Amino acid sequence: MISFLEFWLCTLTLASGGIVHQALTCVLFPDNAWVPLRELAETTPNDGLLRIYSTLSGEALLVTSPPAIRDMLTVNAFDFAHQDLVKIAIKRFTGSNLGFLSNDEFKASFTVPHVRKLTSIFWAKAQEMVHCMSNELRADPFARINFREYVSRATLDNIGLAGMGHDFQTLKQPDNDLRSHYRKLILDPTRVFSWVGLLSRYFDMRLLMRVPLKKLIEISQSANYLRAVTTAVIQDRSEKLVEAEDNRAKDIITVALASGVFDERHLVDHVMTFLTAGHESTATAFEWTMYELGRRPEMQSRLRDELREAIGTDLAAVDFGLRVQNLPYLNAFCSEVLRCYPFSPIIVKVAQQETTLMGQRIPKGTVVLYSAEVSNHDKTLWGPDADKFDPERWIGEGKAKSGGASSNYAMLTFGAGPRNCIGANFARATLECLVAAVLSTFEIELVNPDTAGRLKFGQTKKSAEGVYGRLKFVRPVEV
Repeated sequence: MISFLEFWLCTLTLASGGIVHQALTCVLFPDNAWVPLRELAETTPNDGLLRIYSTLSGEALLVTSPPAIRDMLTVNAFDFAHQDLVKIAIKRFTGSNLGFLSNDEFKASFTVPHVRKLTSIFWAKAQEMVHCMSNELRADPFARINFREYVSRATLDNIGLAGMGHDFQTLKQPDNDLRSHYRKLILDPTRVFSWVGLLSRYFDMRLLMRVPLKKLIEISQSANYLRAVTTAVIQDRSEKLVEAEDNRAKDIITVALASGVFDERHLVDHVMTFLTAGHESTATAFEWTMYELGRRPEMQSRLRDELREAIGTDLAAVDFGLRVQNLPYLNAFCSEVLRCYPFSPIIVKVAQQETTLMGQRIPKGTVVLYSAEVSNHDKTLWGPDADKFDPERWIGEGKAKSGGASSNYAMLTFGAGPRNCIGANFARATLECLVAAVLSTFEIELVNPDTAGRLKFGQTKKSAEGVYGRLKFVRPVEV
């Protein structure tokens, strides 16, 4: 979903010990709002809290240091919530009242042990994606492979299968009704959203959402279609639920149904949120992984060698999805992609009650931001090479989960604390299986290496034109 942060950043001040530091940047709706924020955080002296003034007397706080981030995301995590505008948009676009997955009871479905049981699903779908790519190559050996197109379909199918035991079959049927409706929910951001975000501070956006505009009507119709499909699948799963424990990979909804905690309506809300929040982020991470592998043939070869040593040529092995969890260079490469390319570089929240950050009083209604883009590249946490893409930082004793950073709050791609992204394990396992399947089958050469890295306008870190590659078989693939 879209994070509606499109401030006109003009003056920044920080009150610290009675001294006010000022920095100036005047950008009306920048293409990527996290860029000026990162520059300000890096160049303006601060103790962890930056006060930002914007147009029409708006203001916000940017938290920059681990102690401030800890207070916001862990100590006082439940004092902050997403903006009303975001909640209204999600309700309008998905029909979900939840906004974001956060129920403690639902988190059991996303634990590492349960996600490991789902890796056979991820691996099977990754192989299917590779098979579809192979068919395109056989038809045209010089084809430009659109990585975004393939991974978008594979991740959507994965969410259907691992999420609720239902294959959406978009890899086989890219233009089926479900995908057509889903694509209408994923809006390409424009500067219209910037003005909506600005005006939402002064007008009730619920009224705007009720205006019978053609686009809003299409979105509602597509959301209703997806909710109807989801409801039917959940009802079917409920009727067929087998209580007996076994070793089969159980989808997330089956686990939730077996818990007896959720009613049908809440489960539909969870799936709708999962579809909108989980699909694009994983697909984008895969696209950036292909980008970095295509730019770095030596890393590509090293990773392929690791895969060959671990699995040989038996890519049909049932347990391969589990094996990829234990490959150090694959894990390191994916971790570095997630660090350098956080899908949501800025998260905007609002204080729901009076609270504190680093001992400073924060009034109710204060807009507070944290930025994965800022923290993930903070040289005081990651060292002087924080801007360098280097998977090696994740290899070595005690580095596999920390990357050698000096704080638990240095890597914020999935947030932190009790309200972090509960789909992090799911996303990582999916990404690693997809990358392993492609790299075990193809050698990757970028078609657009000079332009693929240019960022798309908006609040998510995506390639503007997409990442395209030419692939060469490194192993035979059955027709």
